[in-house]
Amino acid sequence: MASSKDNSMKGDFLLSYFITSTFLAATLAYPSQVSKYVISGFIGVFICYILNLKILLNIMRNPGKVKISPYDEKSFIKVSLIVGIVVIMIVLNLFLGVCLASSLQNGFSNNPSYFDLFYYTVVTFTTIGFGDIIPLSILAKLIAIVISATSIICITIFLGSIYSYRDRD
Repeated sequence: MASSKDNSMKGDFLLSYFITSTFLAATLAYPSQVSKYVISGFIGVFICYILNLKILLNIMRNPGKVKISPYDEKSFIKVSLIVGIVVIMIVLNLFLGVCLASSLQNGFSNNPSYFDLFYYTVVTFTTIGFGDIIPLSILAKLIAIVISATSIICITIFLGSIYSYRDRD
């Protein structure tokens, strides 16, 4: 039988997935309407961000408890795959934050499209930072700081969970 912590982690992931996919679909389907749901968008992005970091921390503490079904065996590849999916969810959350910040006050240079904003998010997350898209508003600069800090946290948690899992086998 699964413990409440396992069920909590599954529930957190499903809630985060639902919120992220809803806002992502709304942003891509109705780009001209993004500025109308900025406050609820930032609240949703923040909730998903916290839930995904909580999931990563739980996996780092005990990667052996990651199970898709009660009969799953421990698997290094499965843990890596789940951590990778959660990191992708975090990148999508950060992308939504960048889109919301951009819709408020022309927060970025060069009038970027959504693809350009996704590119900016990935480049900032990987800490490359080419400088072709520059955050101009205070909110856009805060989002850039959060993206950079999150990438360091995610890399640390990802590597920590992998090495922790390998040490326990």
